[in-house]
Amino acid sequence: MSPNFELLTLQFGKYKDCDINEIYITDPNYCKWLFTYPTIRLYPNIYKFLKSKFKNEESGEIYLDFGKYKGKSLSYICQKKDIKYICNLHNMPLVRYHEDYKRLYTVLTKFLNEINLDVDMYY
Repeated sequence: MSPNFELLTLQFGKYKDCDINEIYITDPNYCKWLFTYPTIRLYPNIYKFLKSKFKNEESGEIYLDFGKYKGKSLSYICQKKDIKYICNLHNMPLVRYHEDYKRLYTVLTKFLNEINLDVDMYY
């Protein structure tokens, strides 16, 4: 039996009070973008719906949903080489220990290892 995704209404953002099914039909790129936000997992029904649509894209780009780079992709931040910000982000308890941010932490760690940076030198 497939999940019932009826009456899934966003409670935030550009499409506040709109049904996710309608949003997916009219603006699938927004849904794809929304799926990349780590905190979307705080809305399990919306996340399940998006995952059913984008299940093969979980390894895609990560977008920040907080901070000075809110709405920007992680690759954008890495290209800017804002090392202090990247180190701060990497060491944030929320990013380090919260399950929803595990992928972000992993990608940040990989980036910092690739540039051979000792994160502790910023503290």
